[in-house]
Amino acid sequence: YIEYFAFFYAGFYFSQKYSLQKLLKYYLYVTAIFVFIQYFGNSIHHILPTFIHRNGVITGLTAGPWELGAVLNIILVVYAFKKNNTRMLIFKVFVVTSLFIILTGSRSPFAVHLFILICYLFFSVSYKNKIFLFLSLPIIAIIGNIIFSNISLPIKDRSKKLFSYDNSELVEKYFDTVEISPLGLGFDNNE
Repeated sequence: YIEYFAFFYAGFYFSQKYSLQKLLKYYLYVTAIFVFIQYFGNSIHHILPTFIHRNGVITGLTAGPWELGAVLNIILVVYAFKKNNTRMLIFKVFVVTSLFIILTGSRSPFAVHLFILICYLFFSVSYKNKIFLFLSLPIIAIIGNIIFSNISLPIKDRSKKLFSYDNSELVEKYFDTVEISPLGLGFDNNE
């Protein structure tokens, strides 16, 4: 994440003279082109073979889906917490960037994206609406689950076995291989 802090530093100085939001808007347009090329890559792979996803993973212009998700999180933060942006613009940015994150199959950036939206809503509404927002989150989660349960998405496919019993067996297996010694933690070399 060190390089992201370099981008924050450069972005701060860039925003003193130029519009950071405008730069991110153009970056989002270019990213959209590459995400769609990568998503539909099997049908156009003979035209642009260099930009097609690796191993079925959508990366946009970044090194991997986790990095694309982090960049899209940063874009949402800039839009959500910049003064004078309308709620409609922020929700449009949220929907577009969420779509890209869902197509990458990255779960952590998607969770962060939802957290950013909840923080934005929490800080931008009145006290009564904060209570309503807090109480409506479980209902929104249930409705979202019902809507997305019948759609095949990369993020859903990767999470299929997230809470399976097999994972708990793996935790037990790896926990048994940890040995505590006076020098710190280490792994047992018996296997």
